[in-house]
Amino acid sequence: MYVNDFLHARALVVGVETYSAGEEWELVGPAADALRFTDWLLYMGMPAAHISLFANSTAPSALAEWRQRTGVSVAEPACDAIHTALLDVVRKHPCDVLFLFWGGHGITDPEGRLRLFTCDAHEEVLHNVDLDDLMLALRSSTFAEVGRQILIVDACRRFVPHRELRRGLPTVSLPRGELGRTDQFTLCATREGDLAANLTGAGTGRLSSVLLAKLPTTPGRLPDMEAVARQVRGEFERLRTAGETTQIPVFYSSRGYDGSVRSDQLVAWTTPAEASPVADAQQYVQRLARRLESRLVGEVRLSGMGPSFDSLERSSVVTRAQVRSTSISAEHSLVPDVVDYVRRTAVRRMIVSGAPGMGKSVLLDLLALAQCRACQVDGSAIPVQVTGHGDAAREFVRAEDMLRHAVPFLHHAAQDELLHRCVFYCDAFDEMTPPQQSAVLDFMRGHPNASVILSTRTTRGIDWSVPNCVEVELLPLDPPEVLRHLECELGTSVAEEVFRRLAGRDYEVIQDAWRAAGGAREQLWSLPATVPRELPGDLAALRLKLLRDPPAALQLARTPFLLRAMVTIRREGEYLDLSKPDILHHLVTALWSRLHAEVGYRDISLDQLFRGLAPFAVQLIRDRQESYDLASSADLPAEAERVVAPRLFEAAVLAGIVDQDGSHVTFRHRVIRDYFAASALSARIPDRLPVDDYVDPTQWWVETPWRAALGFVPRFHGSLEPLVDWLGRAQPEAAAQCIRENAGLPGESARQTIRDVVRQRLAESTGRAPAELAALGRALGMVGDDRPGVGVGHVLTSSAPAIEWAFIPEQQVVVSESRPVTVPAVHIAKYPVTNAQYEVFLRDGGYGKDRHWTRRGIALRDRHGWCAPEAYGPPFDLPNHPIVGISYHEALAFCHWLGALRGERLTLPTVAQWMAAARSGDGVEGYPWGDDFSPGRSNSRQAGIRTTTAVGVFASGMSHFGLFDCGGNVWELCAPERDAGRGPWLRGLRGQQTPDDYLPIKGGSFAHYWCSVKTRTDVTIREADREWDVGFRVLKRLP
Repeated sequence: MYVNDFLHARALVVGVETYSAGEEWELVGPAADALRFTDWLLYMGMPAAHISLFANSTAPSALAEWRQRTGVSVAEPACDAIHTALLDVVRKHPCDVLFLFWGGHGITDPEGRLRLFTCDAHEEVLHNVDLDDLMLALRSSTFAEVGRQILIVDACRRFVPHRELRRGLPTVSLPRGELGRTDQFTLCATREGDLAANLTGAGTGRLSSVLLAKLPTTPGRLPDMEAVARQVRGEFERLRTAGETTQIPVFYSSRGYDGSVRSDQLVAWTTPAEASPVADAQQYVQRLARRLESRLVGEVRLSGMGPSFDSLERSSVVTRAQVRSTSISAEHSLVPDVVDYVRRTAVRRMIVSGAPGMGKSVLLDLLALAQCRACQVDGSAIPVQVTGHGDAAREFVRAEDMLRHAVPFLHHAAQDELLHRCVFYCDAFDEMTPPQQSAVLDFMRGHPNASVILSTRTTRGIDWSVPNCVEVELLPLDPPEVLRHLECELGTSVAEEVFRRLAGRDYEVIQDAWRAAGGAREQLWSLPATVPRELPGDLAALRLKLLRDPPAALQLARTPFLLRAMVTIRREGEYLDLSKPDILHHLVTALWSRLHAEVGYRDISLDQLFRGLAPFAVQLIRDRQESYDLASSADLPAEAERVVAPRLFEAAVLAGIVDQDGSHVTFRHRVIRDYFAASALSARIPDRLPVDDYVDPTQWWVETPWRAALGFVPRFHGSLEPLVDWLGRAQPEAAAQCIRENAGLPGESARQTIRDVVRQRLAESTGRAPAELAALGRALGMVGDDRPGVGVGHVLTSSAPAIEWAFIPEQQVVVSESRPVTVPAVHIAKYPVTNAQYEVFLRDGGYGKDRHWTRRGIALRDRHGWCAPEAYGPPFDLPNHPIVGISYHEALAFCHWLGALRGERLTLPTVAQWMAAARSGDGVEGYPWGDDFSPGRSNSRQAGIRTTTAVGVFASGMSHFGLFDCGGNVWELCAPERDAGRGPWLRGLRGQQTPDDYLPIKGGSFAHYWCSVKTRTDVTIREADREWDVGFRVLKRLP
């Protein structure tokens, strides 16, 4: 009995060869393929009236002849017409089976969606159909009567991030209900990132011809697409083996929605490789490259990676970084382009650190992808991802376990052959368990020639004593980079309006004066900068203040992730708040509102979203896992079971809050995860949450994955006090950071609470670990250090550095190997000059007041363009840390300026004066505190802190006369004593001695070992050198 199943089917067939964008968009072949597919539908028994054909052709006469022959109507493949045809399937012509064939231009957008361009696409408005969204719509209850759907897509899937690409159909207006139980089969011409066009010599454009040859020819019978797929796969395997194509088609098959998780299956066709470690490695690299491309294309433009991503090989990280060695040399440098630095130096072992949202993961992905590309060409280095997440990873606590988990293709016999070619990439190292961290570091120590690149939010509390390694700390975007990103995303006029709001009123005043002075916009933010006419003194000082201490909103925008969030908020018409928690609040709200406006899901409220996702966020942090398998009931947090609706995660995926791969769900960014976790924690703080579950009382200063989440908690309370009362004593540094990140909330009482806790512990500092003392100092710096001699006081009506003096009586000192020198009585500052104190000199225009500078200093200042110290980022820039990044002449000018302000004779101490003040008493000249070295008495390299610390926190290292930090923290500049009858200076740790332009420094620093801390150690630097570990203290001559 003959049954024509095609009588109850309909088809939408599209073939686009010409576009409004112009001749460069023209294709050859899609229209012909669409006509051939239509011929097959007619032959199989589908009425012509059931076929909606949209086609145009570079050969219009052939299209006209076909239309006359078949009698099938042909319409222009424009966006609105195709959209209307899709609606007609629902409203006017319901059917049992729907065929959709599409041939034409396609790309994969920054969100990983396949966009199919309609003929009216042009550079200003890129009209398109969002295939991923269309597939979801077709599976929804809106198309419930269309129980079977067959989609054939013969289009490219190259990654191309078009800035002008608007949301494509059908997101805006195609109705969608809940996911139904439809059978949907989608065949795509190629995998993500590849070409499918009919290009000569490219070996692509084969899908339509192969498919049409394999489709059944029995009229009336619907095809078994699974069987057709097997035949198509076999033909492509033959073509690939013969070297006639590089194309790899894929199909997506869905057999309905199971009530909680989408059950899509992806099958990629590849040619079976010979079973060998090398072949396994090649397949591993291919899979890794596809995964990295998919992740990177949506992140790269707003993560500090440049304005476009058309060529991954040419893309570079524009985020600046400071690079320092973990070896004894402790070398340090600033680099403007991290990727360029890595490629130029061929660094093999690197620790990438940076604050949340700085782009660490993006950097590692970019480096790994570049190596994937190189490996596929020449088979050289093999990139390998190491993760501590997932069930298999929970077992690795030794170096051997890590290797076996990370490199599944390493057979025992091939381990020595392939291991030296591997480059291990370990992202989110700080969220691994301590045994896993130890396994990675043990592997690096045990294989000193192995290439390992890892990322971490913090380097504190971890023993980084691994050979041949450098640390790269990502620095915030420069303001010009922020403006360029805004212009790229929002357009020039809107970007300028947003940037003015971020930079504040001072920026508008300075910008107008800068333009009037003839300066270029880019130069406004440069230190130094040259303009035809100098700005008036008050405006120059205002500009310097803007550069040194930008407004809070601009500071936040310098973090790539937060900048991206600000762009999303602005596109939704919202204005920007000044705190990080508020930005995350508006980001999540904007994403959810856009989902409601464009897609639906109005039955899921924002409150339900938080109650459903927050328990997952908490458990991910607690278990140090990246994702959860929702198919495993054991992984479902108990708190979430009551509120997780079947469609919750699908809605969260569409909103851009989480990603879902099969049954595995993960947050799109760790900062978003932290924000959701904070919403759950806030409900239990301070009464129902034991603080010891989140802070180790024996090592409270060691950072944990909870710290970033706790910073968002005050946003949900609307007050700082509950969190500070709960956390302040257990983790004062984390509490201080919460106060700083929630600047919009009243917090003076909270700040005073932290000050009281820190002062009490510093008064009992004996026996405390160096890392604990450093954390206490950072906490005090974030809430306001009010210790005498550390900050700023008042002289008459002006603000001035508040120096606390120590009296040094007259005495004799032996300098180097010279005869004893009699040192007259003087006063010397108890602490090195701090950032807060030096800032007053800057704000007062000290760099422009020649009367405070020596003639030699003026010449060097003008030659090098000095107008502010070098900037090294946190924690170097905390107000109570010693000023660094200045030369001898800048330090001397500060002394002269302060002396004029106070009416006193101030200068730098000579070596003899410094040694007299730094001695330990009783004639002992070993260390400032005595004859025996102790790591807990000074911030030297043995302390393991590796940055400056707040002045005075190492109280047990105080000298006999009451000076702090004479040993360690920073080297201290001294005045020359060329007439002291002593021999030439020892160059020591700094290079070769030069008699004229080298000056002494004393005391050692955080970057050098115990021998440098001795009071007799002689070291010099050039008079124009500016180092990250060199500061100074002030001397006052007696009347």
